[in-house]
Amino acid sequence: MAHTVNLTEAASSEHLFKINGFTATKQKPRSFSPSRKCAVGGHDWHIQFCANRSGPPNHPSDSGAGWVMFRLRLMSKPAGGAVAASFACRLVDPNQPGLGDSPDQISSASFHAYEFHDVYLVRRSGLEGWQRRYLKDDYILVQFAITVLLGEPKNAVASDAGPPPSVPSSDLHRQFGELLRSQKGADVTFHVSGESVPAHRSVLAARSPVFMAQLYGHTKEASTSAPCVEVKDMEAEVFRAMLRFIYTDTAPELERSGWQATAIAQHLLEAADRYGLERLKRMCEEKVSMDISVGNVATTLALAEQHGCAKLKASCIEFILAVPENLFALAATEGYKHLFMLGRPKGVTTKYSLKPLVPRLSELLGVNVVMANDCIGEEVQKLAASLPDGGVLLLENVRFYKEEEKNDPEFAKKLASVADLYVNDAFGTAHRAHASTEGVTKYLKPAVAGFLMQKELDYLVGAVANPKKPFAAIVGGSKVSTKIGVIESLLAKVDILILGGGMIFTFYKAQGYAVGKSLVEEDKLELATSLIEKAKSKGVSLLLPTDVVVADKFAADADSKTVPASSIPDGWMGLDIGPDSIKTFSETLETTKTVIWNGPMGVFEFEKFAAGTDAITKKLAEITAKGVTTIIGGGDSVAAVEKAGLADKMSHISTGGGASLELLEGKTLPGVLALDDA
Repeated sequence: MAHTVNLTEAASSEHLFKINGFTATKQKPRSFSPSRKCAVGGHDWHIQFCANRSGPPNHPSDSGAGWVMFRLRLMSKPAGGAVAASFACRLVDPNQPGLGDSPDQISSASFHAYEFHDVYLVRRSGLEGWQRRYLKDDYILVQFAITVLLGEPKNAVASDAGPPPSVPSSDLHRQFGELLRSQKGADVTFHVSGESVPAHRSVLAARSPVFMAQLYGHTKEASTSAPCVEVKDMEAEVFRAMLRFIYTDTAPELERSGWQATAIAQHLLEAADRYGLERLKRMCEEKVSMDISVGNVATTLALAEQHGCAKLKASCIEFILAVPENLFALAATEGYKHLFMLGRPKGVTTKYSLKPLVPRLSELLGVNVVMANDCIGEEVQKLAASLPDGGVLLLENVRFYKEEEKNDPEFAKKLASVADLYVNDAFGTAHRAHASTEGVTKYLKPAVAGFLMQKELDYLVGAVANPKKPFAAIVGGSKVSTKIGVIESLLAKVDILILGGGMIFTFYKAQGYAVGKSLVEEDKLELATSLIEKAKSKGVSLLLPTDVVVADKFAADADSKTVPASSIPDGWMGLDIGPDSIKTFSETLETTKTVIWNGPMGVFEFEKFAAGTDAITKKLAEITAKGVTTIIGGGDSVAAVEKAGLADKMSHISTGGGASLELLEGKTLPGVLALDDA
C-alpha cells in the first residue's frame, strides 16, 4: 500500500565532533570512535565516526583506501514503521570556521528500526595531502547535522505485516518539496527583491549549513512573525531556484533551453559559490558551458575566473580559439582583457598564462608555435635565435611584469631586444601607452601598423573624417557619462544623431518627463540639456525614442508594456525602445550614406527587451547591401551584431572597445602615434 506523509514541520540537531589522535586511527581500520546519541523528531539516533573505513560501494577502485565516514543509526521503532531523514557532514577549518569549511556531503534515506546509513566524507589521503588545512595538532573538526521530517504515514501497514517498503531518496526530496510549497511550519522569512519567501530553519541548517550560517547573520526578529532575513544582491527568481535545490536536490530551471535559462544558470552559479552549494555550482557550470556564444563568452570567462570554474574557463578558451571570427568578436567586446590581457595579474600567475593558446594558434598559422616561459630574459633570447625561417615564438604574458603598464624604458628595451622590427596589429590596445604598445617602438625600426590596424584607422578616421553624406551616428548604452566625449565629438561631424539605451532617460528627465524608476544620472541633467541645445545650434537632427518598452523589474521574466516616452509610470523602468521609435529610426537610416553605431538600444541580453537592438542590426545590414557604409564601433554593438549572425553584412566591425571610443572622441592613440606611418 502506498504511503503518504502528513507533513507538519521538520526537526533537526547539529553536532560538532573533535577527533583527536587522527594519525593513530590509521592503525585501527574499521573501528568506530567516538560516538554520540541524540533525540531528534521524537526518535533516538546514534551517530558513529570512523576515520579509516573502506571506500563506499559505488567506488570499487577505492575499496582498499581509507575513508573518513559517519554512520547514522535509528535506535527506536517508528510508529509508522519508518521515518524519513536527511543528514549532512562537513569538515570545519579550525583556522577560519564557517569560511574555509569543506563542501557538505549530504544524503537522505528512510530509516526502519535499528537500520543504519553511512555517509563518506573524505579520503584519508586528502587530509594527509592537499586538504591538510583541516588537520590541526593531529585533530579534525567535523560538523554533523540531521533533519527529520515530522508526521505519521497514513494508511500504514500493520507492524505484524512487516516493515513498509523503503522510501527512496527521490521520494524524500519530493516530500521536502511539498514542505516548501505548503509552507507548513515555516519559521523564517527571507526578503528578496521586495518579495517574501518562507522557509524552514531546520531543513536549511541540515541541508546547507553554510547557507544558514552566512544568511542568519542578517536576521531581524519580527515582533509578530517568524524571524526575517534580508537577502541583498540577488533576484527573487534566483533565490527561489536556489532554495528549491536545497530542499529537493533539483534545478528544473537548468533543464530549459534558451538564453534566459543560461542567464539564470549564471546567476545561480554565483549564488551557489557564495553559499557553498558545490553540487549546484557544478550543475550550473555544465549548463553555462553548453550555451557559450559570441555574445556571452567574455562575461562567461570572467565568471569562470571569479568563481574558480576551471572546466568552464577551458570551455570558453576552446570556443574563443575555435575560429578566428570568435576571437575577433571577443576582442571587440573588450573581452580580450580576459584572454590576452587576462585580467590584471599580480606577478606570475599560472591561470593567466598564454600557454592554452599554443595548440590553436599553431593550427591557424600552419606552423609549430614555440612558447617561451617568459617574455624577457636569456631563455627568450636563445629561443628567438634558434627560430627557423618562418618560425613563430609566442612570448608569455607581458602583464606578469608591473613594468609593462608603467611603460618602463628598460623593460621595453628588453622586449625589443629579440626582434628586428615591430608590427602592431592590436588596435584594441592602441589607446594604452604601455611598454609593449608604445615603449618598444623607440628601440625597433621600422615600427608599423598591421593590416587590421590599418583597416581600423581607414574606417574610424578616414570614413568618419570624410564621410559620404548624410552621415548618421547611433549612440546607445546605459550612461551618458561614458559617452560624453563621443557625442560632443560627433555633433561636429554628423547630420543625424540617434540616441538609445539607458542614457535616454537622463535626457527625458532633463526635459521634465516622468521616468519612473528608470536609470538616470542626476548629476548629468544639465549636460543632457546642453547637448540638446548644441545639436540645435549645429543643425544636427537629434532623435530620441518617442515610445519605450518598460518593465516592473530588471529581469528576463519581468512584466512589460509599451508606453509614451514622456509618461513612464511610477514603479516601472525603461529597458528598450518601442515600435514607433523603431519605425522612425529605420526610416531615417534609409536616407543615410554613412552610419556609425556604438551602444545597444536596450537590454538586449534579455530577449523580451532586444527588439530595438535587433531591428537596428537588421536595418544596418539591409542598407549596407544598398551601398551605405556601416561601421560598428566596438563594445556591445558588436556582440549584438554577432548574436544576430549579421557581422559579415556590415562594412566594418571594430575590434577595439576603449580604443574605438577614444578615436571617435577625437583623441590620439599612443599606440598609433608611436608608429612610423602614423
